[in-house]
Amino acid sequence: MRVKIRMILAWLVAVALAIFSDPVLAQTYYQGKTITVVRGGEPGGVGDMQAKALIPNLKKHIPGEPNIVVEHMPGVCDKFVGEKN
Repeated sequence: MRVKIRMILAWLVAVALAIFSDPVLAQTYYQGKTITVVRGGEPGGVGDMQAKALIPNLKKHIPGEPNIVVEHMPGVCDKFVGEKN
């Protein structure tokens, strides 16, 4: 019985924190920072257009209006691009 009460209390605290958390903290985290989108291909072509089309949506939905840059890495496989960061 005590375990259920503690579990319910923990869930209530988690929900309250999620609802009443300060959105300013998220906004200040990305403010003035640069996000790099790494592509495993050459500039130009369909992949480049997709990456460039993604940037306005990222800027719209990420708080703090960070600077977003596309970095091209032609001639490398996707695994290397994923391991770069």
